[in-house]
Amino acid sequence: MGSTTLRAGSTEPFIYSTELRGEHVIISVHVPAGHMSAVLEISNDVVSGWQPIVAGKLSGEEGLVTFTFPDNQPIRFMRVKAGPSTELPKVPFSEADHFSTEPGFYVFPEHEDGKVPPFGLNPVWSLGQAKKIGHLLNRIAYGPSLVDVTKVEELGIEWYIESQLNPATADWQRSPRQIQKEAELFYYHEPTSDEFHVEEGETWRYFKGTRQPPANWKTINFDDSQWEKGPSGFGYGDNDDMTELKDMRFYEKTAEDPGQPGYLSLFIRRSFQVRNLSEIKELIFRVDYDDGFIAYLNGREIARANLEGVARYNTKAMKGHEAGDPKDFEVTDKLNLLKEGSNMLAIQVHNVELTSNDLTMIPMLVQRTKLDSPPVKRIKNIDSLQQLIHLRGIYSRRQLQAVLGEFWENHFTTDYDKLVEYIEDLENSDGRNAMSEKQAKQEAAQIEWQEYEFFHDNALGNFGDLLLHSATSPSMLIYLDNVLNEKKKPNENYAREILELFGFGVDNRYNQDDIEELAKAFTGWNVRKAWPADVKPFPNSARVPFTEESAQYEDDNKLKTGRVWRYFKGNKEPSPKKVGQDMIATLDWTLPGFNESKWSRGTVSIGYGDNDDKTTLGDMRNQYTSVYLRHTFAIEDPYEMDNLMLHVEYDDGFIAYLNGEEIGRSETMNFTGSPPPFDAEANAGHEVTAKPMLINLKDNFQLFKKSPEQNVLAIQVHNTTKNSSDLSIRPTLIERKTLPGSIENGDPNGVWTFRFIPEQHHNGSKTLFKGTKQQHRIRANQRGVNGVREAISVIDKMVTHPSTSEFICQKLINKFVSDEISLTTYHSRTASPELLTLMDRAIEAWHATKPTGNIDKVMRVILDPEKQQSSFWQDIGYRGKIKTPIEYINSSIRALDGDVTGTKLPDYNSDLGMELFVRDDPDGYSEKGSDWMDTSSLLERMTFAQKMAGNADNYVEWDAETLFSERGPDTKIRYHIPPDGSLNLDWTKVDFNDAGWSPTGFSVGYDTNTSYTELIDLDVEAGMNNGNTSVYIRLPFLVEDPSQFDYLRLDMMYDDGFVAYLNGVKVAYANAPDTLDWNSKATAGHTDSEAVQYQAFSLSKHIRSLKKGKNILSIQGLNVSNTSSDFLIQPRLRGGLGGGESIVNYFDRLLFQESLSGEQREILLNFVNSNMVGRPKKLDPASSTYLQQVQELVGLILSMPQWQFQ
Repeated sequence: MGSTTLRAGSTEPFIYSTELRGEHVIISVHVPAGHMSAVLEISNDVVSGWQPIVAGKLSGEEGLVTFTFPDNQPIRFMRVKAGPSTELPKVPFSEADHFSTEPGFYVFPEHEDGKVPPFGLNPVWSLGQAKKIGHLLNRIAYGPSLVDVTKVEELGIEWYIESQLNPATADWQRSPRQIQKEAELFYYHEPTSDEFHVEEGETWRYFKGTRQPPANWKTINFDDSQWEKGPSGFGYGDNDDMTELKDMRFYEKTAEDPGQPGYLSLFIRRSFQVRNLSEIKELIFRVDYDDGFIAYLNGREIARANLEGVARYNTKAMKGHEAGDPKDFEVTDKLNLLKEGSNMLAIQVHNVELTSNDLTMIPMLVQRTKLDSPPVKRIKNIDSLQQLIHLRGIYSRRQLQAVLGEFWENHFTTDYDKLVEYIEDLENSDGRNAMSEKQAKQEAAQIEWQEYEFFHDNALGNFGDLLLHSATSPSMLIYLDNVLNEKKKPNENYAREILELFGFGVDNRYNQDDIEELAKAFTGWNVRKAWPADVKPFPNSARVPFTEESAQYEDDNKLKTGRVWRYFKGNKEPSPKKVGQDMIATLDWTLPGFNESKWSRGTVSIGYGDNDDKTTLGDMRNQYTSVYLRHTFAIEDPYEMDNLMLHVEYDDGFIAYLNGEEIGRSETMNFTGSPPPFDAEANAGHEVTAKPMLINLKDNFQLFKKSPEQNVLAIQVHNTTKNSSDLSIRPTLIERKTLPGSIENGDPNGVWTFRFIPEQHHNGSKTLFKGTKQQHRIRANQRGVNGVREAISVIDKMVTHPSTSEFICQKLINKFVSDEISLTTYHSRTASPELLTLMDRAIEAWHATKPTGNIDKVMRVILDPEKQQSSFWQDIGYRGKIKTPIEYINSSIRALDGDVTGTKLPDYNSDLGMELFVRDDPDGYSEKGSDWMDTSSLLERMTFAQKMAGNADNYVEWDAETLFSERGPDTKIRYHIPPDGSLNLDWTKVDFNDAGWSPTGFSVGYDTNTSYTELIDLDVEAGMNNGNTSVYIRLPFLVEDPSQFDYLRLDMMYDDGFVAYLNGVKVAYANAPDTLDWNSKATAGHTDSEAVQYQAFSLSKHIRSLKKGKNILSIQGLNVSNTSSDFLIQPRLRGGLGGGESIVNYFDRLLFQESLSGEQREILLNFVNSNMVGRPKKLDPASSTYLQQVQELVGLILSMPQWQFQ
């Protein structure tokens, strides 16, 4: 075999000869090194699948494999698959007679043997410039696109790489399509301030819809004193309703259950006060509901959902609507309904069925004021962020930046889902949930976007900046639990991963002691929300961070509520009412004027068990579960106070009342009644040292009585059980003043940023990397904000550490060159020599820069743009990496110049196993291509390829005709209505002088109605309506090279018929008589609906009539009669290179860099140049089945094994 030469240079097997020897088929295949098995597969219809027929094991050496099998069945297609596994599929032939190998090295036929470089060191340039360009774009871009290949050819490889490394964006790198599509993923948030006139948890009057309430129930003067009272939200079935309607759902009566009739609706009312009405510019009705409602303001409707017309008590909601995502209704146009002083908000809420599982009503009325702050750019949601990565990968002309942006995001991986969970659980300073799930999801997506945007913008900057930004980003602080890292209980999660995954690499010169010491250095690192204008730019945001919490207030106890309270031990009801034989709870004890003279006196706090109460209830344990308190006080005008609040420290639950009205309750008292009986138990424990509850009284100011009248603050506090070990209540009325920079966690105007908490920082001394040259000591007692510098000093030290340079350089080489090097093979020097050399040079460049670790300099070593002799340009890296899912998706769309809309691509990426920003494990998705290829993944990739190629997905579309060089003339037509037949057919010739004909335009016609009005450019009504039924039309066009046309097609809109000529030769017609005259009529009508759709007529067989230079398309338009109400002729001529061979050439050059073998090309051409039953039929771009055939071919190409590699 020494004289045999084969095409080598690929890591994939290829068939180089087939032979029929007697009754057997002999297939000879070249298999590159590294494969442990090979399988020959056959097929007669690749869409239906492939059948393995011969298989055998290999030694891993390069060589020839010969497959032999009987010639006893027809075979259209064959392919060979090779891989690292020694497991063979079940095949009919596998013995020695059918499978043989012959190891050896083979050279290219275009080189003489003596000129071929040693195997493994062949520079790609030896394979041709096309392959070199393709290799470059496969690695520093998301695969080749026609525009980028053209740009590389124009600039040259060196200058194209320089343009990608240059931080300045060249004019040609601005992508209008990228800019336009990215803009659709964002919105601009207008900063506003929301003031609640009605908010969640306030007390409402409510009426159960067992019958119709009085007609005036929604007006302000209606007497609702007989209605029940309870806090919002209202409902049942979700275990989250503050007023639970247990009797609302219908249950049938059974032997075991008495059942209940249920009711469909609920009617609720709440009065509220408005002062300074003129200051209200925008009003929002915000509501979380299930299933339908109508809302009224002072008796007039302001909003509704899922109800039509007049809704009575027994009206069903039109459809279901699940609560959980409050909806804003803009009701500013109803501002005229508001009044200064007292107002009434009334709502009727309806279920979809009596048997519905749930109902919810949580209404809020919000006054919105625009702030004097610039709009803030925000990502819409996580789908938009995931789509952004795809769009940049597909359309950006700065491809290296897009690739590296995704690489760093994956390297410093975080988890969007965990962010949502964390911030959704946050509370505002008043103890209420900070935000809805919807807001939490948007803010989590915004956090992820801000982090990714930094990685993208600084992808070629300094690694130290990337590492520090990641360490201080809210997404990382939350994801790896550093927000839980406190001095009393250090959390090691982030400390471990910054060493193992982000900096040093697994077990690369660090130990458990280093992790523990580093965890202490990171104590106190946390997050907060801040006003955008207050956030310092990086790196000051990290090195000089916030130390205060988000919400900052000063509490003033100037109301002097006093320390002495009256209290009543809950052995019985404090103000019972007898109903039948029962004594039920009332709220008389909460009213001014109630006789409290027999109640005890005590100072707060009141309770037992913690040795911290001023008044101890020594007899409470095992005797009673509740205690009732009253305090009388006077107050001036409450409206003059900024933020009047009731501050309550409690154990275990309480309800507070002001002058007889409930103003708030702890969550531990939900579902206990209104009011709860004396023996009710709190439904959960709450320690007095835990977070206190704050009740904002601004919406209850109408309950206050101005001095000299007295007010009563009343509280009932309940234990979880009689034998509880403790109880405590410590209430205070305060005026809370907001400090500069303060912002609530739930304020949608804020941004999340890094916060350092000095009080939670471990101030002891620390030593890292002890006993090594890189030992790092941190002295003790670095107080205040200085404590943050401890961990930052470690980060700075890590960047200069040899472990970091090794690990990051190895990952970059794995990404851009080859998977065949690791820290283990680098340290043992067992990796290939060229990769070891590249690692050494990359590490040297890392440490040669100031500051250390400049990614641009490392990438210059890897890419070697000037000499192009690094291992990046050698065979060791050529087409040796399997694409990750995002690389496969993006490269496929780039290859087809696809148009992407919506946010569907992340779903495909997820189907292929790579859901960006959503990964539980902190190690990021694998950069090793082999980890992405298994049977399931391959099938998913084929499904994606078939969908996209077939334009079966409305979110990704491509135009085969445009892609394959379709062209058409941009010239206009002239027309002439012949008075007689004197022109004969001369008017159809190229050299005919039509200068005296009509002005130019794009279409000819008339319409006495309006069907064609917008289509008609040149109106011929005067000459054809009640005139001639024929019109002559000429369309001139130029052709530079007729040989560049595989097809020619005429698209026609026509009413009613026509005959077309190309340079005087008749080429197409419709509804035309056999014998044509100057005044001929159409032989049949063509309906309006058909006429406005282009109909294709193939002119491909007349391509030979094209001439270099000027050509003419002439058309005689025919109307069915001269009294017809309309007429239309609109031609469109198209042609180009769209034949089977042209398409295969396009993809071979663009995608495979002219590496398709002759056999592979023949397979593809046979496939596309066959009809549905497999008979030869040349692909005709002008045929009606052209697009379908091309799409099937493209689907086959994108499913080829070669396309999985880069």
